[in-house]
Amino acid sequence: MNSSNFRNFDVADSIRNISSLWLRAQLFSSYAWRIDTLIVQQCRALFKTLKMTPMAQTLDSDADFRNTLTEGAWTEALFGEAGADTVQPVKTLQVLAGMRLEAHQDGADAAMLNPWPNGEPRQYNVPDVYDLFVPTGSTEPKGESLLRMQMTAERNAAKMASGKDVKALAKKFLEARIRIEKASMAAMTNNMANQTDALNALYDYTMMQRPEDVKSEFPELHTDSQRILIDSVINAAQRSVATAESRPKEVNFDDFCHLSVEADDLVDQLKVVLASPKFNGGVVAVRVPRAQAPTLADTKDKAEAKRKDQIEAQLSPVTAAKKVIAKDKAVRMAAKKEPKPKAAPATITTLADLGQVKDLLTAPNDL
Repeated sequence: MNSSNFRNFDVADSIRNISSLWLRAQLFSSYAWRIDTLIVQQCRALFKTLKMTPMAQTLDSDADFRNTLTEGAWTEALFGEAGADTVQPVKTLQVLAGMRLEAHQDGADAAMLNPWPNGEPRQYNVPDVYDLFVPTGSTEPKGESLLRMQMTAERNAAKMASGKDVKALAKKFLEARIRIEKASMAAMTNNMANQTDALNALYDYTMMQRPEDVKSEFPELHTDSQRILIDSVINAAQRSVATAESRPKEVNFDDFCHLSVEADDLVDQLKVVLASPKFNGGVVAVRVPRAQAPTLADTKDKAEAKRKDQIEAQLSPVTAAKKVIAKDKAVRMAAKKEPKPKAAPATITTLADLGQVKDLLTAPNDL
């Protein structure tokens, strides 16, 4: 990849060059989703910017401000007051709006070329742009958030138990923390839902102001937005390898090895792009080179060994346990340090050393 081409670099072209149809479909689906989330983020940024204008501050409530945007009565005046602060978000929105259509089309094409193992075509649903602004998701804390809450509850219970049952107190604290978090998330979701119509109106306004000569291309985006999309593709490539490995019935072993190598190559290429002067204020970022990229044969051997271990663990837990113990023992044995050589006996090398010996021999013995 030539650094002279980074000015016109398009991450979608890198995805199109992926020969693994399964991996290409995964990457385009993730890429299109990230473009959609950026559209929502830019609209919300505009919403906050307009809300801080002097004209908006004269309104009595948030509801009045939302209604003003929805009805469009003050929209142009609000943008006029906000001035330069709206220029970049508006341009970004106008570019992303065209990019999303192409990204979703690429995703649909990739899905069509990658049917299910039984021959059934994969479905690819393109969300309506206005549905993007409707908040979705659960208000239930889960995953890492829930784990952090549990750890905090247990730590506080251990400090404050004072003879009480620590486990019961930790459970009480955790339940209270979950209730607080659910209420907070519900309030946030409700607030976002109330903004939906106003955000739709903002999106429509920016599209009406879209110049005919605006190019809906990746290089037209601000470098911050480009970096976000490149990072998202890197993460999607790494996730896709793990997903493919967990679906042996969907991705056969040879295809898995092939897409694993392609994903690694893509990640390396995109990291080179992010290290270029374009994304670092004109300075080349220092990158620690990755170890020699594994060949297809290396990947097959590694994956085969891992799957073999998984099969053995399922068939014979005793054998698997013995292998773990033997491997651990070998590691510990290899980590043992070599015995240090004994220090050489002191020798007389200078006249000062001879003088010290003479003093010892001629010193009076008081015993």
